[in-house]
Amino acid sequence: MLVAIEDNPGWLAQRFFAERFVDRGTLERAARTVLSGGWSIAGIAAKFFMDNRKPGQAAVVRSPSETVLNAEIQNAAEGFADAIELAKSWTVR
Repeated sequence: MLVAIEDNPGWLAQRFFAERFVDRGTLERAARTVLSGGWSIAGIAAKFFMDNRKPGQAAVVRSPSETVLNAEIQNAAEGFADAIELAKSWTVR
């Protein structure tokens, strides 16, 4: 079974998907969890702008609205799912 990659270049991605995620819904939920939990987007942005402002310039950090943030997270989760699904169909050796 471990030599299946010789006959099917998408084998590794297919196996990863099947054993880790089972279906696209699980894949997207996992990506949303990673992107929305444990990461402080506002904190990262605040640090970036505080560290990169000009001397004497006030730092203004505005977090995106909840709607915008959720849309961005969903888009990133769908992009991750698309990339995994594309990898499953690789045919080039």
